[in-house]
Amino acid sequence: MLGLRPTIPRHTPPKLGELLERCWQQDPSLRPEFSQILDILRHMAKRVADERMDRQRQKRKSPRRVSAFVQSIN
Repeated sequence: MLGLRPTIPRHTPPKLGELLERCWQQDPSLRPEFSQILDILRHMAKRVADERMDRQRQKRKSPRRVSAFVQSIN
């Protein structure tokens, strides 16, 4: 049973998969320190939040479509 690890799902973000594999190293000296894990996770969370904000900004910038109904009553 020792040394067995779950399979990383195919759609796992690459950076998260890399972190999991590093944490699962057989040799504990090769595993990241907890502070490193936190830094990596914070960085990933910031990237996700930044990407979400970018998508929201793009939605606001794109011209809004006015429905045919609204156009017909003007």
